[in-house]
Amino acid sequence: MASHVDQVRELIAEARKLPDSLTKFDLLDEAVRLADLHQDIRLGVDARLPFLHVARNLLRGDQMAVAFTWCLHQYDQQPELFAGRDLLDDYAELIGQLANFDSITRRQLDDMFDDLSARMTGEGRSLALVWAMKRELAPDVGDRDLSREAMRQLGRLGRDGQLSTANRFYHTLFVGDEDEAMRIADADWLTPGRSLPPSTKWYKCLILLLKRGRWDDLRRWQNRAIGAVRVHDTYYWEYGAVVASLALSGRVPEAVKLCGQCQRAIREFTDPLTRLHFHLNMVVLFDRLHALGTETVLVRFNDTAPGRRPNGRYVVAEVREWMRREATELAARFDRRNGTDYYAEQLRERTDWQRFARPPE
Repeated sequence: MASHVDQVRELIAEARKLPDSLTKFDLLDEAVRLADLHQDIRLGVDARLPFLHVARNLLRGDQMAVAFTWCLHQYDQQPELFAGRDLLDDYAELIGQLANFDSITRRQLDDMFDDLSARMTGEGRSLALVWAMKRELAPDVGDRDLSREAMRQLGRLGRDGQLSTANRFYHTLFVGDEDEAMRIADADWLTPGRSLPPSTKWYKCLILLLKRGRWDDLRRWQNRAIGAVRVHDTYYWEYGAVVASLALSGRVPEAVKLCGQCQRAIREFTDPLTRLHFHLNMVVLFDRLHALGTETVLVRFNDTAPGRRPNGRYVVAEVREWMRREATELAARFDRRNGTDYYAEQLRERTDWQRFARPPE
C-alpha cells in the first residue's frame, strides 16, 4: 500500500496536469486532507500552495482563507518550508476574495490591509502591492475615492505605469469617466489586428459601444467575446456584460443561451458578490424579454434556480422577478456593508440601459 507521502504527491501531480477546475480543486483538497491527517506539515505546505491559486481562480475565497491562515501561521514559524514563495502576494489576493462576502466588514478588510502593510514594511518592501490591491478592491466596496487614492499612491511609488491597459480601463470606467475609458479601449484592444487582453475586464467596453451606437464594432467584439468566454466552473463577473449587450443589441437568443451557461456556473457555494453581479446583469436580459412581450423562454438552469423546470421552459415574468429580487436584496446587503448606495446605483443604471435597446434581429 502506498504511503501517505506517495498518495499526496500523486494527487498533487495529477492536479498539476489539469486547468483550474472543480476537479483540480477537489484533488488538491484531498491532498491537504491526507497531509493533515498524518500531521505532515511539509506536505501540507506543498498541497496548499497550488490550492491557494486554484481557490483564488475559482472565486472560493472561503476555502482560500482557511488554507492561507494555516500557511501564514506556518510561515511565521518556519519560513524555510515555503522555498521562497511570497505569501504576501497571496495575502493581497485573499483580501480581495474576502471582500466578496458581506459578512466581512470594511473594518476587517482595513485591518488586514494594515497587517499586510506592516509585514511589507517589516521586510523593507514597497507598499505598491498594497495599493494595487486596494485599487482592485475599490469597485467591490463601491469606493471611488479609494480607487483614486490608490492610483495616486501608485503614481507616487512609480508603479502606475506598470498597470495593464485593462486595469486602467477598469479604474477609469469605475470612477465615471466613460469617454476616457472608451479612448483607452480604442487605443489598445479595439485597434484592428490587436490580440485580446488576457483579462475579462475588456468585456465591459461592449456596453460603451452599445451606448454610442457603434453597432458594427459592437457586433465584431461581441463575436470575439462569445468565442473567448469560458463558462465552466466559475462565473466571472464581466461575463454579464456580454449577456446584457447581446440582449440590448437584438441578439436575444444568443443572450438567453449564454445566460443559461452563466447560471449553471452559479452553485450553492458561490460567494454573495459574485451572485450579485450575476443577477444585476441578468436583470437586463429579462427586462428586455419582458419589454418584447415574451411570455416563456427555453433556458437551461441548474438546481440553484428556484422552481427549476426539467423541460427548461420558464415563465419570463417569474424569472424576471427572481433576478430583480435577488439583485435588490444583495445590493442592499453590500451597500450596508460598504456604507454607500453604489450597488443600488448599479441596478438603476442597468434598468436605464433599456433605452439603448435595438429591435431583435
